[in-house]
Amino acid sequence: MVEYRVDTKKIRLSEREQLFILEIGSDVIDSASRFVNYIDEIYGIAKSSSWYCLKKMKELSLLHFDSKVEHMSDGLFLTNRGKDILHSLIRTVRSNGKEENHINEKKNASVWMNR
Repeated sequence: MVEYRVDTKKIRLSEREQLFILEIGSDVIDSASRFVNYIDEIYGIAKSSSWYCLKKMKELSLLHFDSKVEHMSDGLFLTNRGKDILHSLIRTVRSNGKEENHINEKKNASVWMNR
């Protein structure tokens, strides 16, 4: 778990939640359902676990996606609060001497998150 201070409030994020922020911040995602399927395919994370994580992050105002009940969908995207954490994650990676952009290196993302 890593703590981030956003809007004078501490937010604790698990490695999985950090991975989700990196993934959502690096791609245009047209729906939460497609993202959950993608995460299952690439990382082998159970869909139910991904949905739980997405809903928790939505409650923390880190990301936004529409539910089935809502009509128009803008897709899945980070809120300003989520973008602040994304920028913190990127700075952390760079300050650790890693100049390569881990956001675009999906193969390395899970390895990096386990450090």
